[in-house]
Amino acid sequence: MAKLTVHIIRAKDFNTSDFKKVELFLKKLQSLDRHNFKFRFNDSDQIINEKDVEKRAYNFNEYEEAKLLKSDYFKNYFDNHPEKKQEIIAALKKDENYTTWENLFEVCNKYRYENKIKHEEQIVLLTNTNNWCKANKDISDWFGANSENPDNNSFVHTNLWEFYLPGIEKTYPISYMILLLLIIKKSRIGYVKYANTLTHKESIGCISDFTDSKLDVILKLRTGDICDKCLNELLKTINAAHINSYCLMLDEIRSKTLFNRRALGLYGTSKVIVQTINDAEYPFRSVYFEGFKIYLELNARELSVYLYLLNNEEGLPAGREKIEDTSTKVISEIAKFYAGQKMTDIKEAKESVRNWFTITNAGGNNIEVIKNKINKNLKKIIPDQSIRNNYEITLDIKESFYKINIDREELLIWN
Repeated sequence: MAKLTVHIIRAKDFNTSDFKKVELFLKKLQSLDRHNFKFRFNDSDQIINEKDVEKRAYNFNEYEEAKLLKSDYFKNYFDNHPEKKQEIIAALKKDENYTTWENLFEVCNKYRYENKIKHEEQIVLLTNTNNWCKANKDISDWFGANSENPDNNSFVHTNLWEFYLPGIEKTYPISYMILLLLIIKKSRIGYVKYANTLTHKESIGCISDFTDSKLDVILKLRTGDICDKCLNELLKTINAAHINSYCLMLDEIRSKTLFNRRALGLYGTSKVIVQTINDAEYPFRSVYFEGFKIYLELNARELSVYLYLLNNEEGLPAGREKIEDTSTKVISEIAKFYAGQKMTDIKEAKESVRNWFTITNAGGNNIEVIKNKINKNLKKIIPDQSIRNNYEITLDIKESFYKINIDREELLIWN
């Protein structure tokens, strides 16, 4: 079976820079795909008939409000980026442009006619304009859809992803939606039939999760999976080798959307940004790896030690003699960080920190335990040891001090 030729085009409202990101990523996916799709791209403005476009309030339901604005999933992000929360609220209250599925498919038909595209080739329109179905007015705000046979047209809604999935480049969910529409088309299942009979109303991490809200899409992005039921359905019309090739593309998208962003960790070092969250006398701080787009998750004790080591190139004492001689100045500085993280009294913080430098009966000490836990968490987000060396706490055997060998001038920023 020959590869399906797919023409990716954009409406005028989807900007060129975002389109180029999608183009580059799909070309990368195409290199993994031996059987399925041959992509073609056209960056010229495609015009949606304005007569059929109307302003509507976005259907921001109570479920989305509770999950997006109040859930633990977003809490850490909003605590550190309070301005983003206001941006999201404003964006979701703002009226959006809406048009019918039929109008969007007509843009594809016009492009097909003007560019002499073969009937059997697929056209996918990327647009920020939201949608509703004239044939069924209960259908609206879909992430994308295929036209019913015999036409070979599709559209993908490209707006609002940055608000629903903060920290994740919208290229990835847009590309996922394109692949989903194409595999459904290749299976020769009508899109409305597929949506009504084969989708999972409750998300399970399968490509066929209905995902009534964009908030739920993250689950299937991060699994990159196809459940047994859906796999058996696809195998009725698609060769297994073609499905395996398709799954390689899903895996690539999955690798870009994981919490720890492991893929990014393989490409080089990242700047470490120490963010001051409030203006208290002893402020709460967080450590953010800009290049990996992830926060270092540590408890108050661990983060206080890590912040001290980032701020002090000379390090912390490691040997028994050094531990017992730890200066009041060192304890006081760590206690300032600890008071901020625990939001506790400085006197109480100093007492806690002093206990960390106590030698145990077995000859060990709490600082060594803390160091090991910090390095364990760093390994989770930076699996490449050669890169992790820049951020790990290491023992300088000659001086008997724990240190972080980061290039402070190039890689460390205190905000």
